[in-house]
Amino acid sequence: MEDSVLDAESMHHHWQLEPPPEDVGVLAHGRMPLSRGQGISAELHHLQAHAQGLMLHLVLRADGVYAEAAKRQLTPRPMMPRRDAAPDGDGPTAAADSSPLLHIEVNDLVEQVPPQRSEAHGTNDAFEMQAQFWIGELPRDGRVAVAVQWPQAGLPLGGTVLDIAAGTAR
Repeated sequence: MEDSVLDAESMHHHWQLEPPPEDVGVLAHGRMPLSRGQGISAELHHLQAHAQGLMLHLVLRADGVYAEAAKRQLTPRPMMPRRDAAPDGDGPTAAADSSPLLHIEVNDLVEQVPPQRSEAHGTNDAFEMQAQFWIGELPRDGRVAVAVQWPQAGLPLGGTVLDIAAGTAR
């Protein structure tokens, strides 16, 4: 594992999505800024170690036009109705445009991890998203590279390497 932030092209491994473990786990790392752009930022809130893996808690905040952009990216939009569909106004909706991308490297395995759970709230002027990401592997060397980006909302790629055995970051 290198000491640099992951790049999106290095994704090659896919962990199985597992439900979060029932045990509470132990605090493995505290707050750490991961990425900051104009009007938008993401931070590691905390990292919990469990017997089968790690649960990463991320907080993303945005203000002003970046809050509006983040909210718009997460809002599903109505799909265009088919010509033969009934005009009842309750047509299907498309998935949201995008969401933050979390890249993890542990034990020389790299994966883009989808959120296990997420909750977002805000107005057009202020936005906050809290998300939990399951990492289905414990680091043998105690190190986990974490990088996050959300280019559609203005958040550039940024991250760090966490040494959870020592409780530090680089």
